[in-house]
Amino acid sequence: MSLFQCQVEKLVFGGAGLGHLKGQVVFIPGALPGEVVEIELQKQRGDFSEARLVRILEEAPERIAPQENHFHCCSPWQILAPEKEAYWKRQIVLDNLQRQTVLCHSDLQVRETGPRLGYRNRLEFHFTQVKNRLRLALHEPASQNPIPVETCQLGLPTLQRASQELILLLDDAQLRPKEMGRLVLRGNRNGQAVALLQINTAAKQRLTSHQRNWPQLDFQFIAYSESFPKEAVSQSELFEPVTNTRIYFGGLGFFQINPFCLEPLVSVVGEWIKGEEVLDLYGGVGTLSLPHAKQIQSCVIVEEHPDAIHFAQKNTKAIPHFQVTFSKVQQALKQIGVQHTVLLNPPRAGIANQVRQRLLKVKPKRLIYLSCNISTCARDLKDLQSCYELKCQQAFNFFPATPHIELLTILERKK
Repeated sequence: MSLFQCQVEKLVFGGAGLGHLKGQVVFIPGALPGEVVEIELQKQRGDFSEARLVRILEEAPERIAPQENHFHCCSPWQILAPEKEAYWKRQIVLDNLQRQTVLCHSDLQVRETGPRLGYRNRLEFHFTQVKNRLRLALHEPASQNPIPVETCQLGLPTLQRASQELILLLDDAQLRPKEMGRLVLRGNRNGQAVALLQINTAAKQRLTSHQRNWPQLDFQFIAYSESFPKEAVSQSELFEPVTNTRIYFGGLGFFQINPFCLEPLVSVVGEWIKGEEVLDLYGGVGTLSLPHAKQIQSCVIVEEHPDAIHFAQKNTKAIPHFQVTFSKVQQALKQIGVQHTVLLNPPRAGIANQVRQRLLKVKPKRLIYLSCNISTCARDLKDLQSCYELKCQQAFNFFPATPHIELLTILERKK
């Protein structure tokens, strides 16, 4: 094994430390700026390398002790002091945007609300076996190696308790990792929780028989085989109050992971959609538009996930000027009108190319773009800058102790 010394210069998109070795860029997960580290090169990819951190020779003053032994599997920035986390997240956003687009505010601020641990309303586990006992597991980064865990402290306390109780019951039922897929726990700040377990048919039959002996649970448990059953969608119903609006969502559909950050985000969005005709693309259950139902003229939510559609329809049932379209956004392009304020909350892949081209052709009056991936957001904004100008930009730290960040960008059509 050949080891090298390297000084870390900065943190980059994805969360790794960046250094140089023999004039070539090297990315080092787990290393912090200012540190001198000993590394082992692992992958050569064109003009850069990826390395494994072997030993820290000179430690950065902003390095802190992580709260969990498995932090590298769920929240690799548990080792970074909170004030430095905010600094580096801002720098990463600016670095990515400024390389590609003029639609970037140099005075960008990062906003954070709520706890740094115990904030996630969704936890996902796999399984492993240790000394013939069933254990919860998280996958090691960039691999499928299961790392045994007790729970994950990023989750809401309700979910942490549910995961610890459930693993004991599943082990008592003599279930084994090869019989199960993933375990998803979803909850809210009111203490509601639902656990959804993917399990093969034979094991599900054994489990159903064993459940007769289970004590009364403080959470709802749903076991399913292969695909999530349609009849279980409404059974996994949860809700979260957002600006005095009760928003219902399900166990497997998309809903913002950190409910503590929703209020400030939704408030900013509301300032730009009052009195507008709103088209909510990639709209989920209507999280961004529903809290402003009384202030907007009309809204069409476009969403393709069946679970999200079910709850979007429930959430809008009593609001006549809201409509829900069950469709991929690419198949609903004709709904985009020049008069619209368009909400965009796409997945990590960003705005689909067909959608970007349609926006550039029709030129709706305003775009409100919430991105969970700065890299694809920079690409999208580069295309949109020919027709739009920047009115507002704000970063939200929805994922403390991790490299992830959400960016809200408000654009208006050029005159």
